[in-house]
Amino acid sequence: MGVGDIISGLSFGAWIDILKEHPLKSSHYHFWFFTQNKIFPNAKGATRETICAELVEIKKIRNRLFHYEPIWNFDGITNCHMGLSEILSKYERIMRAIRWISEDMHAFLDEGGQQYLLSEQTLLLSNALLKSFKESSMKNNH
Repeated sequence: MGVGDIISGLSFGAWIDILKEHPLKSSHYHFWFFTQNKIFPNAKGATRETICAELVEIKKIRNRLFHYEPIWNFDGITNCHMGLSEILSKYERIMRAIRWISEDMHAFLDEGGQQYLLSEQTLLLSNALLKSFKESSMKNNH
């Protein structure tokens, strides 16, 4: 097992834990102090706290997806337009984090990603799901 195996074997949550501030300014603190610009070369002006907060939010999105929960249905969402706006906001948050790590990967994903995400052939929300959402919204408004 090599260093690459250890690094690639860490879970997303483990990376977030490494980024979090530790009260005793342990080796984690020093690790990020010297390596943040190497790991996130395009996050100019972003602090470790900002990067960590963004990754925590992305982890929430990831967890919702992995647990088959809707990523558009949050408190305050009252219509389909708001739900789709929420999805786009999450997509932009993920793409921002990817850009922090690699401009090339961001450009590659963005080239096809926006078109795929917003494509008319791609059903982000099935008609049945939209109908169900509309019905529940109408019930909640009455």
